Amino acid sequence: MIWKKRKIACNPYQGLAPIYDFVMRHIDYQGWADYLEQIFSRLKPPGRRTLELACGTGNLTLELARRGYRVVGTDVSEQMLEVARNKANSTDVPASFREMDMRHIDISEHFDIVLCLYDSINYLVEKHEIEKLLIDVHSALSPGGIFVFDICTEANCLKYFRDRTEREKGNGFSYWRHSYYLRPSRIQITEFKIRFDGQDRVLTELHRQRIYSLGEILQIVNHSALACVGFYDDRSFRAGSEDSDRVHFVLQSNFDKFEKKPQVVSRDLTAKSRQGSPDKTRWCS
Repeated sequence: MIWKKRKIACNPYQGLAPIYDFVMRHIDYQGWADYLEQIFSRLKPPGRRTLELACGTGNLTLELARRGYRVVGTDVSEQMLEVARNKANSTDVPASFREMDMRHIDISEHFDIVLCLYDSINYLVEKHEIEKLLIDVHSALSPGGIFVFDICTEANCLKYFRDRTEREKGNGFSYWRHSYYLRPSRIQITEFKIRFDGQDRVLTELHRQRIYSLGEILQIVNHSALACVGFYDDRSFRAGSEDSDRVHFVLQSNFDKFEKKPQVVSRDLTAKSRQGSPDKTRWCS
């Protein structure tokens, strides 16, 4: 059996990088970019300089760059960035990529928009890591700049990833993954086994994500220097809740239109949005 071969443990996304776009081929990045532009059109950040944290293989980075945003994509995985750079070079899209851990944002420029999407925040398993992230993002934002991030909810984990196993083959590779949710500790685990044709080894990865409640996230945001404009159900402007599969948070720097507390739906963000098909967590198929 192929999964009995010699196993080599990898860091998250190290072995997965070459096949990530295949695994995530169901994701509508154009639709996600459309949703972000609806947010931008309403909040009117001061410009188009954009920093994407945990950009992965650069699908959203490149889509925004095609639309005229000056985007810098960053990720902790050099393997994922290699895929992103190759795509940028092959399409001549003007985006740049840098290796950087979002736990330690080290960048001298200021940006009008900062993004951290596709439940990347859930990889920060300690609250103090999110607190530090918000401090760093505030320092990186221009006055009036906005920060958009999303989280996977417990409802999503219980619905789709309580205990799920799947196998799939692609061109020159096969993979196995097992997702399960440790409810007492609110930790979502995803295990990968990846084998490339012609190799006598299996690459393994273990991913851990903490599933925060909305209240926990809002408490952290309330103690930050950023104002919460709203938190929304998936790619809509309906108020997010614990029943949502995904919740987008929209924060703004030096935001004085509203008093500094969470606004479920702010007055100028209630326009009807395009409803995209729901993307579950990063490991949904």
